[in-house]
Amino acid sequence: MLVLAPAAAHAGGAADKPRLVDLAARRERNEVTLSFRLERALTRDARERIGSGLPVVQRHQVELVRPRAVPLWPAHDLARMLIETSAVYDSLTRRYELTRTIRVGRRKKELETVADDRLSVESIAEVERWLSVFEGLPPLEVAESEVDARLKLRVESTLDRHYAFYLFPARLTVSDELKLEP
Repeated sequence: MLVLAPAAAHAGGAADKPRLVDLAARRERNEVTLSFRLERALTRDARERIGSGLPVVQRHQVELVRPRAVPLWPAHDLARMLIETSAVYDSLTRRYELTRTIRVGRRKKELETVADDRLSVESIAEVERWLSVFEGLPPLEVAESEVDARLKLRVESTLDRHYAFYLFPARLTVSDELKLEP
């Protein structure tokens, strides 16, 4: 019986891990619009941090790539989007302050801020929706000459930072990839 208890606790923890779902993209000429959702984006640790007044920051990196014809050669990046969301609880006003910054461009160092939203809410359910639902995002633009049938969309979300053995920093990251239809 003692052996089963840790295994059951571990299995329950695996069910609570966040995952990227409902990744959808639509290509029209040289623009790609996308949406995605994260299940269980607000982990238990993140809830505790928010409740104690500490900020929780999540980063979502979206890349539109064209795989190279040569195996083991890195893919060619066509467009990028970086979405940074944060939530912090203000105990004086008893409200959650939420921010979302979206930057779009071709290369990491050339990203331009296209949206900088701020919101103040009272409910933790609204916080969870803010941190987990990404719809109506600005389109990724590509040159007409770079559009072909091999385009892929990659999304990588870094959700939480924790420490292994209280010493080594580690990040909770989830990702997904979608091949775009011509």
